[in-house]
Amino acid sequence: MKRASSLALAALLVACAPAALSSPLPTAPAPTSSIAPPSPTEIASLSPSPTPRATGERLAAAAAWTRVRATIPAAVAMPMPTWLPDGLDAVVELRDLRADPPSYTIDYLKSGETALRFSLGGTPLGGGSGVGTRVRGASAELRFPSDLFNTPGGPGWRSLSWQESGRTYAVESKILTGEDVLHAGWFLDRAGSPAPKYPYTRVRVGACASATAPEDTARAFVLAFGRHDPDLVLDCFAMDYIGAFGPGFAAGDAELPTATIDRVAPMGPIGGRVYVAASWTFDREPIGWVQGQHGFQFFMVGLEDGRYRIFEGGTGAYGPPP
Repeated sequence: MKRASSLALAALLVACAPAALSSPLPTAPAPTSSIAPPSPTEIASLSPSPTPRATGERLAAAAAWTRVRATIPAAVAMPMPTWLPDGLDAVVELRDLRADPPSYTIDYLKSGETALRFSLGGTPLGGGSGVGTRVRGASAELRFPSDLFNTPGGPGWRSLSWQESGRTYAVESKILTGEDVLHAGWFLDRAGSPAPKYPYTRVRVGACASATAPEDTARAFVLAFGRHDPDLVLDCFAMDYIGAFGPGFAAGDAELPTATIDRVAPMGPIGGRVYVAASWTFDREPIGWVQGQHGFQFFMVGLEDGRYRIFEGGTGAYGPPP
């Protein structure tokens, strides 16, 4: 059974196009620090600015997000961060705020300078190399200057951008790593996120997805082979994944021969998620399986609704972007 991985960049990020892989997947931990800003309902409503500001206004983050929500149309999504790196200033800078066309830029500052930017309606600043991913269920791309491979952590715009309802959103930084930008983007709140291409309602919650360890979910996925239970397989996977690729792959995995696990081990964190490597031996060779009686996968596992689930998988993995 040959399928394509959503992200198959060997070793490190070099290109955005996914590579074809042989795997039981279709095409295709915890945060190091968290600062969740108060939701707009928890703070007093503020009046919107009458005109956009070119240079920006400095104010508390919660007040800035409230002003944005009061200005842009209610039907326009406003993804707020639920994870931020440590050491940011107490105030942010708000600018480019418009109702029509809707736009905003909120810069989180560090020592008075822009450290992390959240925007709608702007032009993403990154360029050079990149990697494809998903943010809030939408296809997204992280781009950054190629010379950062030689100077990891050096200055240069890292830009994670995606579209919702034809509007361009971005999370960007010139001084934080690409991994930090991914972390912020992957952990945006889901309010108002686009409807999935393939809707699915879970019926086996907790049958596979572990509440305690990402490697336990990877192990349970392998052990779900041959159990004739697609919903068991689907509990292993994040809704982000199922919504993008559909639940149909689970029927094939559920009918694979049963397998014995050879090894399951976490390989390292990336953006608040963790890679888990798993290898196994099928009880018999699957028809059309190109790896013989053996199988191997990297799984990117992260928290969703309090349980560890698979967001990406393939026979290749990429390291934390610089």
